[in-house]
Amino acid sequence: MVLERIDVEGVFKDEISNRIESAIASVAEFGGTVEEARGSLWRIHQVSQDTGKSLTLVANAARMLADEGEDAASVSRHLGTAMDLASQKMLKTEDAGRILGRTLRGDVAALKELSPAASRAADKIAKITDPAIRAQLGMQLLNRELKGSPRAFDRMSDAMA
Repeated sequence: MVLERIDVEGVFKDEISNRIESAIASVAEFGGTVEEARGSLWRIHQVSQDTGKSLTLVANAARMLADEGEDAASVSRHLGTAMDLASQKMLKTEDAGRILGRTLRGDVAALKELSPAASRAADKIAKITDPAIRAQLGMQLLNRELKGSPRAFDRMSDAMA
C-alpha cells in the first residue's frame, strides 16, 4: 500500500525546513548578514511559540515581509506585527507579510484591503511623493487598523449600511 511507504514525519520536517530556508534566503537576498539571518531564524521560532502558529505559517510571513519590504532587518523588527495583522484581520500569514512589507517601503495600496476607512486613508497617503513619509503614515494607518475592528466586522457594517 502506498500510504505505508510515505514517511509522514519526514515530509513534515522537510516542509518546515523548506519554508524556513526560503525565509532565510529572502533575508540574504536583501542584504542580510549572517547575524540577521540567525536573528530572523530565532524570531520565527519565538513568534511561532508566542502566537501558537505553526513554524511554516510564521516562516511564510517572514519570507513575504523580507521579499515585499526589500529589507532583511524587517523580519526581526516586524514579524510580530505581521502575525497580529493576520490574526486580527483574518488574513493568510503570507498576505499579512506582503501588506506589511509593501507598507514599510511606502507602497500603501495594499492597505486598502484592510477596511473601507483604511482604503480612503490609503488613497490620500498614496498621493504623497516621498516614499519614506508614505511608509511612516502607512504604518500609522496599519497600527490604527490593528487597534480597530476585525475585517469581518467591517464587512458586516458595510452590509448593514
